[in-house]
Amino acid sequence: MGAIEEDECERDATDFPAFVETLLKQHRSSQHAVVRTLQGFTGTAVVLLQRAGLERRAVEAASTEWPFWETRATRLSASMTR
Repeated sequence: MGAIEEDECERDATDFPAFVETLLKQHRSSQHAVVRTLQGFTGTAVVLLQRAGLERRAVEAASTEWPFWETRATRLSASMTR
């Protein structure tokens, strides 16, 4: 992850699918309230993955909850600017 400037940072596109996969695995394996509240962030990461046209197979395979995330991403995407 790049340096955070004005509340933004850059991600390397080649590493982004692995980053999202880690988010999904962490969300699935944790019942911690803070981790569970990251649904909006994780859903946004899924939207960005889809919009970037990055490889999703590994991410989809990593999450037994993929249908939930895909539905959530569809709803989030509708409210996000392109």
